[in-house]
Amino acid sequence: MVTLTDFLLARIAEDEASARRLLRYAQENELACKEPQMLGKRLPGWHEWPDVQAMCGRALAECEVKRRLVNEFKSWSPWTLSVLALPHADHPDYQLAWKP
Repeated sequence: MVTLTDFLLARIAEDEASARRLLRYAQENELACKEPQMLGKRLPGWHEWPDVQAMCGRALAECEVKRRLVNEFKSWSPWTLSVLALPHADHPDYQLAWKP
């Protein structure tokens, strides 16, 4: 059986991996847009590199904060962990017993 702590750390790792993938994808596209055949063309919905970098930086910082909270509160505040798990209540591994 998956513990609440394990569940949260797995979701944090997934969020962190997603932010890193987005950052890598944006960086690759930023570089591709600087190639001569792309000059003057626009990509729909494209964000400027500094914006993407800032958004991903915040997401990665939030992952680190959540990881620290989980490790700090895992032994004495199950309610805090339950609240941190709420955004993932639709995940198949989420257990109703964790609901605060």
